[in-house]
Amino acid sequence: MIPSEVPLFFSPIWVRVYDLSVVGRLNMENAINIGNSIGVFVEVDNTVNPSINKSMRIKVVIDVHK
Repeated sequence: MIPSEVPLFFSPIWVRVYDLSVVGRLNMENAINIGNSIGVFVEVDNTVNPSINKSMRIKVVIDVHK
C-alpha cells in the first residue's frame, strides 16, 4: 500500500489555548468544552506549570476529510 491509498479521515492534534486565567487553565471542564468545540477532546497536557505557562495544551481529534 502506498501513502496516497491510505484513508485519512481523522487526525489527533495538540491545540494551544491562550488568554485563560489560572483558574481557567486548571479547570478540566473548560478543557473538555474547548476541545469538543474544536473536534473531539482526548486529553490535557498536565506536564506544564499553569502558574508559569499562560496557556493550556489540549489534544483533540479533528475530521481532516471535510
